[in-house]
Amino acid sequence: MPIFFRMFDGSHIALFDLGDGQSAAPSANTPAWVVYFTLTCGTMAISFWLPTIIHGAGIHSVFDTGLLSAIPYGIGAIGIVAISRHSDKRRERFCHYAVCAIGGGFALCLVGLYGSGLYSALLCLSIAVVLTFAALPIFWSMPKDHLSGSGAAGGIALISSLGQLGSFFSPALIGWIKTTTGRLDAGLYVLAALLIAGGVAVLVYSGRRIGSAARGIA
Repeated sequence: MPIFFRMFDGSHIALFDLGDGQSAAPSANTPAWVVYFTLTCGTMAISFWLPTIIHGAGIHSVFDTGLLSAIPYGIGAIGIVAISRHSDKRRERFCHYAVCAIGGGFALCLVGLYGSGLYSALLCLSIAVVLTFAALPIFWSMPKDHLSGSGAAGGIALISSLGQLGSFFSPALIGWIKTTTGRLDAGLYVLAALLIAGGVAVLVYSGRRIGSAARGIA
């Protein structure tokens, strides 16, 4: 059952849709903000806690921590451009997003497992930055498939506003889990699961979308 806003042009933007068993198709009712929420949780988990992870790997100097924190982002900048160019070349968004989100989630799990060593932490963080942040430009190229007309601006604003709730939720959740359990990795696993779930949701939607299109042609 969807909960939605009605836009001025008659289109609708869904806040959430549990599904009614019907085949998915490109629609303004697709709850893209939920996917963006999971992605924001993943990116903020990295942005907010990356220096803490490096500090926990044995680097105690604030200056050295800052310098080492730049390494994953430097590698990420190259990876983001490469993945985005590949997505443009293939003219495909859904599978690229799903691979980045799911891969980024597993990379966060690896950070939790192997983050105690400096070199392993930097390697896993670099992979997580490349995949998770590469999903951002790919995501924002997808709403045009769901939104059109005068409702597009409002829809994008709604997706951004609600999805950015993850910017508060993610650091607060990891901080609470770390305070409660004394373990940073436990919080990373939770947010990794959210990121993976968002990627799987897009992948499933893409498959149903292709199937619906094929049935329409038949």
